[in-house]
Amino acid sequence: MSPASLGYSFRVAAPGETIRIEGLSVEIATVVHNDAYPAKSGFNIFMNGWVRHKEPTSFKCCLLRSSPNGALVDDVLTEVRSYTYHIYIQWIVDRQNAEFSCSVSSNQITAIGDANFSYVTFAKDSCLKAPVVVLPILHPQPVPNSVCVCLKITYGDMKPEKVIEWFEYTRHMGTTKVFTYYAEVTPRVLKVLQYYQSIGFLEMLPMEASVSADGQKRTLAKPRFEQQAWVDEVMAANDCKYRMAKYDFIIIMDMDEIIVPKGNMTSYFDILQYNDAKRVFVDAKPFFGRRYTVIK
Repeated sequence: MSPASLGYSFRVAAPGETIRIEGLSVEIATVVHNDAYPAKSGFNIFMNGWVRHKEPTSFKCCLLRSSPNGALVDDVLTEVRSYTYHIYIQWIVDRQNAEFSCSVSSNQITAIGDANFSYVTFAKDSCLKAPVVVLPILHPQPVPNSVCVCLKITYGDMKPEKVIEWFEYTRHMGTTKVFTYYAEVTPRVLKVLQYYQSIGFLEMLPMEASVSADGQKRTLAKPRFEQQAWVDEVMAANDCKYRMAKYDFIIIMDMDEIIVPKGNMTSYFDILQYNDAKRVFVDAKPFFGRRYTVIK
């Protein structure tokens, strides 16, 4: 397939921009490469986003390659069918969190010549009808002795000093990176977030609230549709786990939670390394452990 022959070029999505697949109630936010599953000798991507309950979810992944200098090569699309990996339905809401995968087989890669896929877009039936917006395919890299904290979604108004206090404590505990989506934050809170982003400690992306079936725009700040907000937090947590998959440890927590080590432990990495060796699961909720206390 030759998009160039159709008279248009592709545009790389802005940070936080999603792709809504025409003709489907499917919205894709993030695409991450997986080097081992499901096709061990192929090229695999996992996608995280949303669907509407019980509506069709089958679509085509339209993968594009990049040149050695990283430039987008938009003369050929590789088309493969998607697989619905999981849909979160604990609560039925306006949009359900959904995960998908697509795999290019080793035979397809041989025919193409390489697997330098760097971007992807989506279409219901044919990649010849794909939108011009493409998402980058993320390739997580290992980070030695690392801990990432997933904040899910930061929203609304908070006291800036409390936000700073949480970030500084999290830095003091040796955290490598914090990831969060943000929505409807006040300018003073956004200024704090942007500072920690500027020093490389925070990675953040904007999130738009859902729209109901009758066209009503929801809000993530309270008062809100609580069950939808919970599902959106599941989506954000899954997104963080995909993006930070090569970190040694990931903690999913809220900004009103901290973990306090006991004894000779001085960092989150110490706590998690100990519990990993002991095969103990650590969840950031109010409880006490032998080596730490979680305060909420």
